Amino acid sequence: MPLLLEGELVRFARDSREGYGKKVRAMKLDKISLTTFREHPLQPDPLLCPGGQHWRWNGMHHISTVRLPGGRWIAVVDGKGNSLPDRRAE
Repeated sequence: MPLLLEGELVRFARDSREGYGKKVRAMKLDKISLTTFREHPLQPDPLLCPGGQHWRWNGMHHISTVRLPGGRWIAVVDGKGNSLPDRRAE
């Protein structure tokens, strides 16, 4: 679902050009109607991308945001990686 941020519609889009769910980009909606859809990335780099932690080593493919009372934001993200490490020996 798009967010209204400072008068602009923004959506988070999964970037699968390098494989399913590798990155998430913030996209500004330039035009949306029944016949037209146009958007562009808000920044050249992805908002979320693979990293060193086991839970996101192979990609990031979802973000859900919630605006809290007072204007602060929180987000939940979904990473693509291995299962949780075995901690039985610790």
